[in-house]
Amino acid sequence: MLPTKGLIGAGAGSRLQAGGALLAVAALGWSASSFAQVHFNEKYYQFRSTCGLPGNMYGVNNDGDIGFAGAMSECIPVGYTPSNSSWAAGVVWAQSIKGEFHLGVSGHGIDDTATACFGVGSKGHGVALIWTGVDQIPGKVVSIQGQPISETRKRPAVSVGVLDIIRERDPVRDLPPRVKGDRSFYIAATKRLGGPHNPVHATVGFGTARFNNGPFFGVCWDVRRRIKLIGEYDGYKWNAAIAGDLLGTREHSLVLFLGAEWLNRPVIGVTYAH
Repeated sequence: MLPTKGLIGAGAGSRLQAGGALLAVAALGWSASSFAQVHFNEKYYQFRSTCGLPGNMYGVNNDGDIGFAGAMSECIPVGYTPSNSSWAAGVVWAQSIKGEFHLGVSGHGIDDTATACFGVGSKGHGVALIWTGVDQIPGKVVSIQGQPISETRKRPAVSVGVLDIIRERDPVRDLPPRVKGDRSFYIAATKRLGGPHNPVHATVGFGTARFNNGPFFGVCWDVRRRIKLIGEYDGYKWNAAIAGDLLGTREHSLVLFLGAEWLNRPVIGVTYAH
């Protein structure tokens, strides 16, 4: 039998809230995701499985420390921003754009993304520089994010940023010529909820272009010390994921990320964070 200690009170409440939020994300996603599928795939194919922004496939906390602890997401930015020479680099493999199951590591039917993030600045007020490359298509994505407001007991951390700031993504040859990178501005707020164990990080924000000129939101729940559950709405679609830390040290993290884009397309990523 499971012990009852720790399952009652504030800790249990935060866990139940997180579980309920994740279930709500999943339930709503099944009915809402098909609405924007075609439009999203045509305009923002390069950001379909991940955007490479702070929090995408690795954790970051209010001090700007990168690792496994803190808020994590799949596509949306979080209110925390890397600082003080923290950095992360990762790769992700995603399902075919057309939706059929297809194994492979490159080509038209596969969305491969490599990304690197480097943080500078003081703790709680970091600035992150991000580079993202997509598959074998020439071009790159450069993004920037800063954290003007740090988190306190009463207020969330707030970050602002620009995705694809220099618009260097070229159109894919077999898609319409109008398809290209599109600079996206956003603001995101993140608050840690619950006690020191099994915390929940809730994020809400608003973004242009890639984020459908509207709100986005997500939750990240530390189920165990080295396991997180993630649910989010990125403005176009709903995603869910589970992440685990394969190293478990304070200085180094190797994050295995298993996501479900549109809640039915697999996303597999690995990120090293320091």
